[in-house]
Amino acid sequence: MHFRVNRVWFWGLLCGGVICHAWAPNGYGQNRRQQQLELRTGWNSVWLEVNPVESDPTVLFEGLPIEIVACHFPIDSPVQFISDPLSVSWNREGWGVWYRPERADAMLSTLHAIYGQKAYLILATEDFQWSVTGEVTSEPIRWKSRSFNLQGLPVDPDFRPTFAEFFAGSPAHQPLRIYRLVDGRWMLLADPGTASIKPGEAYWIYAKESSAFQGPVALQMPYPQGVFFPDGQTTARLFLKNATANPLGVQVTPVSEAGVRDLSLSVIVRGIVPGEMSLLRVPLEEPMDLPALEAGEETAILFEVHKEAMVQRQQTGLLRVATDAGTLHWVPVAATRDDLPFDIKAASTRRARELHPARGLWVGQVALDEVNEVAVGVNEENQLEAPNPEVPTPARGVARLRLILHVDDDGVVRLLKGVAIVRRSEEDPADVALVTDHQLYPEFESVDIPQRIASAAYDFSALGGYLSARMANAFPVSLNAKSPAIVVAEAAADAAINNLTSTIEDIATAAQVAIDPSVALLRTATIDLQRSGLTALGLGDRLTTEWDDAGTRSTLASVVDELAASVFEARQILLSKKTGTLSLNTNERAELRDMARRTAAFAVERQAEAWGAVPLTQVELEGRLEIGALVRGDLFLGAAHPSNPYRHKYHPDHESGFDVHRKILLEPIPPDAGEVLQTPAGYGVDRISGRYSEEIFGLHKPLGPAQDLGLRVEGTFTLNRISLIGRINE
Repeated sequence: MHFRVNRVWFWGLLCGGVICHAWAPNGYGQNRRQQQLELRTGWNSVWLEVNPVESDPTVLFEGLPIEIVACHFPIDSPVQFISDPLSVSWNREGWGVWYRPERADAMLSTLHAIYGQKAYLILATEDFQWSVTGEVTSEPIRWKSRSFNLQGLPVDPDFRPTFAEFFAGSPAHQPLRIYRLVDGRWMLLADPGTASIKPGEAYWIYAKESSAFQGPVALQMPYPQGVFFPDGQTTARLFLKNATANPLGVQVTPVSEAGVRDLSLSVIVRGIVPGEMSLLRVPLEEPMDLPALEAGEETAILFEVHKEAMVQRQQTGLLRVATDAGTLHWVPVAATRDDLPFDIKAASTRRARELHPARGLWVGQVALDEVNEVAVGVNEENQLEAPNPEVPTPARGVARLRLILHVDDDGVVRLLKGVAIVRRSEEDPADVALVTDHQLYPEFESVDIPQRIASAAYDFSALGGYLSARMANAFPVSLNAKSPAIVVAEAAADAAINNLTSTIEDIATAAQVAIDPSVALLRTATIDLQRSGLTALGLGDRLTTEWDDAGTRSTLASVVDELAASVFEARQILLSKKTGTLSLNTNERAELRDMARRTAAFAVERQAEAWGAVPLTQVELEGRLEIGALVRGDLFLGAAHPSNPYRHKYHPDHESGFDVHRKILLEPIPPDAGEVLQTPAGYGVDRISGRYSEEIFGLHKPLGPAQDLGLRVEGTFTLNRISLIGRINE
């Protein structure tokens, strides 16, 4: 295959332009094309190049003669290929599998989304051609050393090179050991020099050492998944390198999608015009042949976008980059122009139609490997030296916790204690429920045994109710300032003292009347958090969001009857000892008021303990489970909670534990610049990882000069999406 030389004589491409290192905005990535795949009856090894418009496999494969689809996910350890797909157990590490919903083993499906730049083994029941329309991504090949790699190769269907030609420039792959799926079994290629590569087919290819080899030509883009022109920038480069021992011809072609207005692009070159050398802008409107790249040569194409021709705030395009070595790369292009308005009506309609992209059930683990030190040591000069409690330091081991999150259709993130996956219909594969409350199990009928996923690492009580009860006792009795519980108690005592014939109902009414004004005063009071015990639990910053006046009023109202009865009984006992005129002296009145205060304080404390003993199945977190965002949560575990680690039903001293408060923070992060080439195509969509940190109060006295720091641990987390269901307990 030979490309004709353009009429402009290229002396080289201008070095300049702007390299875009930022992550692409959400509006990018709608560059689509159609991939054609020929499937035969039996097992097929497929390399999917596009992200399908519909990623749900049940919808994507509906109406197609496909029974099983298995996807290989790269793992850290070396990989051995599967010689016979019919004999494999797909629950092994590194594999996800989808079964047609009508099959008896459909509930064993672990593959819940289909993405491009991945290899799939597909079991078809008949020969057919599969046309897949999807978003184009341009991911580099990631070779795992000393391992077989299930990989497709970017080749031109009209000019297919042999395996020997494709890998001629890669010492890491010599000698070639490549297996192709033939009649359901992997067969070693006997002669890679004559066997040609088929586009859309995946092979087991052995790499004996680390390699960044991408083929006869290597493309390096400003952004790993395309060429972008942010607002204010009109130029960007695309780098190419010839990895062969021969000159290499390159052709760039703009590709249009029906009904989509593409970007207007030019290529900036140095060319000879009459009398001088000048910069030329060559419109990229048809296939453009670039000058031949010599062996080992690297060059750059400098593109310019004509933003004055843009009619939308964000527009996209697609480039087809082919070489006479038989390689073919698809490069997405996108640009923004912020001075153009959004189509608000269209955007709002689209938002109303779309569900949150992170919706579904996410399961993974946390690996904690750092903790702050709390023990005071002795330095080399035999002086006491306390470590900085704000700085976690590496631990000798790693603590691993299972983490279960659910994101609903609106993007709200919830931490789950456990979840049961219930399939309710054999006819409708989408009729699946996620149930977190075991008390609701009888309401859900399942056609088979539900799967349940649970975590022993996370458990919680009702924090809001607990705080409302504790705020009623925010000031201990010993302080001059009075808590609402004390104000109510004294009102009850005064009603009993001032009218020695008052009934229980009269005393209760007086206490009830005192509730509203006492709670209102609490909002304007200076609360001594240290003495109230809320600082030791790290709850001071939660008062404005978790404590509500109505909850405190309800707590006080619930103890009024008990308080009135106790005050009435105590007064009657004192009066029963009197003879003659009934009266109470100063000491007896003080004793009655003290008894009322203690009764109210103890009753409210029992209310707080009751809230802490109520098990919850889920807790709502703040933030969004997205790359670059944060997810925060406050987990409270009451002293009387059934799973409090300090409770022991067989030990009389362990009938209750300690109130525990945990502040967790998850920070999903993009890969570092040096790791971006090793990032799977589905990262951020079906797999998310990042930093995890937690601060725990209640298990140790507060740390730091201000005594406001808890035990701090840090580490990493990894989550995999196993379901796209955005609702729970429905």
